[in-house]
Amino acid sequence: MLQINSRQEVVVNKQNLTYDLLKQQDDQTTCGILNVFIHDENFQNVSSLVTQEIIQRDEEDAQKLAKGIQLSVEAGVLPALAEPVEYTQVQVEGKSADEVADEMMTQVGQENLDNGCVIVLCGLSGTGKGTTVSKIKSVVQKCHTWSNGNVFRSLTKLTALHCKKYNLDLKEAVKDSSLLQSFIDCLSFVDRNGEGNFDTHIKSDDLHVDLWVNDVKNTVLKDPDVSTNIPTVAEQSQGVVVKFVDSAVQVLQNAGFTVLVEGRQQTVDYVTSPHRFELTLKDPNIIGMRRTAQRMAGVAYESVKEQTEISYDEVYLCLNECLLQIINNAKEEN
Repeated sequence: MLQINSRQEVVVNKQNLTYDLLKQQDDQTTCGILNVFIHDENFQNVSSLVTQEIIQRDEEDAQKLAKGIQLSVEAGVLPALAEPVEYTQVQVEGKSADEVADEMMTQVGQENLDNGCVIVLCGLSGTGKGTTVSKIKSVVQKCHTWSNGNVFRSLTKLTALHCKKYNLDLKEAVKDSSLLQSFIDCLSFVDRNGEGNFDTHIKSDDLHVDLWVNDVKNTVLKDPDVSTNIPTVAEQSQGVVVKFVDSAVQVLQNAGFTVLVEGRQQTVDYVTSPHRFELTLKDPNIIGMRRTAQRMAGVAYESVKEQTEISYDEVYLCLNECLLQIINNAKEEN
């Protein structure tokens, strides 16, 4: 739990910087580092810059997504939303990830968690969405996390293969919404073996493709023709992907799964669910503090992981050295 401590309390909190805490590499590690470095001028300066970078990147991503959604609306693929979609705001400042997850699950209700539901989660980068999803997944027995990334990758693969076969310019081809729809129709989300092993099937007779996403997500779906073209395809295909995602998560819900959908609000607005949450922070600078603390923790642990016995003073000095290293790297980049 993050608490803005006095300088005297910071001295006491140094004693909590144990090797075991560093080894955990979780939200407790992050909070432990924050409670010690919160008043450190170098830490504050770095965190402020990181916060600005994250917010700027989020705003740029939001604008790109909004453009893609608008293109889909204009093409008639998606309906225009008459009113803003409402989300329950969950204030995460001063709370552990377990407390945030518990708050959300209480609002969803145990009956829904036991019988299947869709939980939509959004918020700025660094507010703890991924950690919260992991916490919920660890306690809900029948749970599935959803990622849009592999859908976009599958669609991009089909587009690239089609353009190669018919000698088409991909940037021009993706402007044809009917063509993108034909590719999304090549995807189906089904139970592979009738035992709850759900996966996306990619099948196109024309392109001689018959693949399962979980089998190829780290190989075929990361080929250069996918990595290079995914931004171009994603901009034009927001609508068809959102509709596919909505249908897929409903399949999982009907099978009794609690489905956790984390993403940008512009896209998850179109996922059907009464359980919508937005993680928020009163002080946005904490976003940069968390990210900086996570980087410090990762680098520090790599440097001391072979040492099974190390004092809290040595852990602190190692973390401080990592902070100075981050500062020097930033200066070199600029």
